[in-house]
Amino acid sequence: MSTTSVEIPIIPFQAFSTFHPNAPEHYVSAAVVAEYLGIERRQVLQMTRDAKLPGHPVDPWSKRKTWRYKLSEVEAALEGGARKPDNGAGSPRGRKE
Repeated sequence: MSTTSVEIPIIPFQAFSTFHPNAPEHYVSAAVVAEYLGIERRQVLQMTRDAKLPGHPVDPWSKRKTWRYKLSEVEAALEGGARKPDNGAGSPRGRKE
């Protein structure tokens, strides 16, 4: 008997979702949302606390929440009127007078 090595291809998530349009959407972290929107992670968390972005707490009873997001819900919230914050270039906190 000979042993044959079979290589299993690794399929990226985007490719998987295009092959399976009915596949459920995955939850992503605040860092992924921040990269997707082109803003800082802390801005995503602040928008979530201000109820401008829909987020799902991993442990709702925890004092310090860890949030997860669905990109489709984030897109819908932004299209519905939530404004994406600027990158802080004009923020008064960073100004020296």
